[in-house]
Amino acid sequence: MLARIESLVKGKQEDPLVEGLLTASGTGKPDDGQAGFQKGCLFIDTENAKVYINEGTLASCDFKEVQTA
Repeated sequence: MLARIESLVKGKQEDPLVEGLLTASGTGKPDDGQAGFQKGCLFIDTENAKVYINEGTLASCDFKEVQTA
């Protein structure tokens, strides 16, 4: 049943063996230095319609805005 719901919403369950988030969203990007986001994590700012990528580490994030053409 869970797989069917995931396919309908085009999502997938996070891998419980991998530490930290690889994708996240919210209103405003996380403050630099927060823990819990993998290097390369994409963050979608739903309030300002911007996308960020974590260039920091799992222990200390450093999100930079993704530049579009």
